[in-house]
Amino acid sequence: MAIDTSSELWKLTKERIGTEQEIWLTTTSADGTPQPNPVWFIDEGQDLIVLSKPNQAKLGNIGRNPRSSVNFETSAHVQILTGSARVETSGSLSPATWQRYVEKYAPGMSSINVTPEQFAAEYSAIIRFTPENLRGW
Repeated sequence: MAIDTSSELWKLTKERIGTEQEIWLTTTSADGTPQPNPVWFIDEGQDLIVLSKPNQAKLGNIGRNPRSSVNFETSAHVQILTGSARVETSGSLSPATWQRYVEKYAPGMSSINVTPEQFAAEYSAIIRFTPENLRGW
């Protein structure tokens, strides 16, 4: 099932993708247990991009099973995107995407006392989540 990009739910979801600071990425551990993690993210085309430290459990989970989901933290409007994720350990973000990421998270990086360059070096694994389905209420 494809996402109906003309729906009100999709319009609300796209708006939140542009404004929310965190999204919950849920992967599945080797024993099948869902593993939700709050993460910083940015959109790039149809994909959502998450930067991660290498060797994190979520990367191994994606390697075993790319089926994943993302959702916003909320008590009002719920949007859950399901799809697949892949890990890119040797790639890099386009300069435009990196610039938008830095602009979005500069205050967060400052709060943990790292420069954008230090952050990029520490969070060098790229998770690329491609949404395939959307549900919500």
